[in-house]
Amino acid sequence: MKPTPKQIVKRIIKLYEMEFGSKERGRFFIPAELFRRLADRRRIEDSFKDQVINEAYENDLVITDHSDGYSIIEEKVMTNYRRVTKGVIEEVLKKAKNKKK
Repeated sequence: MKPTPKQIVKRIIKLYEMEFGSKERGRFFIPAELFRRLADRRRIEDSFKDQVINEAYENDLVITDHSDGYSIIEEKVMTNYRRVTKGVIEEVLKKAKNKKK
């Protein structure tokens, strides 16, 4: 029997907590081929992928789908990113407009 999204996320959590790539634990990228192997599937349907992504989110992990694989990171790490403000956007747009002149 194929693993459920919940079971796949448990495997992802184990990977997240494992030491590899010179880090004790944490974010990682998994190529699409290895993600399919982890899920025990030859092909990952979009609806199934969405179920895995949603289940991961329930476990405080964010999975980002890239064309060649998936990145996994803790939600709290992402929420600590710098915030772009309207003022910063206006500054960038002003500089770009001035360069066109």
